[in-house]
Amino acid sequence: MVNDANQGNSLCVDRAPGAKGELIYIGTSRPAGDLVRYDRSGTNLGIVANILPARFLGITFDQSRNLAPALVQAPNDRSIRVSFPGDGGKGYVLAISLAGAQPGLTLGDGRVIPLVPDLFTILTVQGPLGSIVTGNIGLLGSNGVAFARLNANPLGGAARGIRVWAAAVSLGGPSGISQISHPLLFVLN
Repeated sequence: MVNDANQGNSLCVDRAPGAKGELIYIGTSRPAGDLVRYDRSGTNLGIVANILPARFLGITFDQSRNLAPALVQAPNDRSIRVSFPGDGGKGYVLAISLAGAQPGLTLGDGRVIPLVPDLFTILTVQGPLGSIVTGNIGLLGSNGVAFARLNANPLGGAARGIRVWAAAVSLGGPSGISQISHPLLFVLN
């Protein structure tokens, strides 16, 4: 397990499976919230650690292409850790869609950015969106990590129940895009 103080209330674990090929997930087998090991067939191999209080928004894997949320201020202000290992110093863009992640946007080289483009996507790709989306375009640190922010708190109760999908890319390579993140879904409170 990796302790990352910048993660806030996300949990960052090593991306490699355990010695017996198990995968690590956050489980809810007890109300407290446990870190539970599972093998590739889905068999529960037991609790790795008890996490008290159960305060984690998500789980990420260290040195992997992930977006990881961390709550900044309840209910809807979140920091998003953008991670592209090996792409330190390269540009990145994090975009947001209200239309979903499937089927996504297919690139000329066959890869897919897991967002359905909509007006919100266009606005976020053009740059920061006022105080609601910031830090979504920039340069990755030398470790391939950057932080963006989604703050829907100014929208108040109007934001309740809205589904927001995010995905990011690092820039470079023949097609202009080096790596593509997995999608991240927020349901606003």
